[in-house]
Amino acid sequence: MHCDIKIFEWLMQYLKDNQEPKLELKNVISILISSDFLGMARLVDECVKFIKENLSDVVRLPIDMNCLNANLI
Repeated sequence: MHCDIKIFEWLMQYLKDNQEPKLELKNVISILISSDFLGMARLVDECVKFIKENLSDVVRLPIDMNCLNANLI
């Protein structure tokens, strides 16, 4: 698994802070993939909910969705 430093920092903040960092269009797919890999079920659910609520914007992102496994799709 490859995770850039910004996503790693986001995940660390999520784990240690009482205030959860904000999911955004620009980070939600990477966080979804990373949280699934790490077995963070609650965060996976939060990401899926965010994607569902913002689906029309998410599909317009210049992101290769082939990196999503069958379980996430």
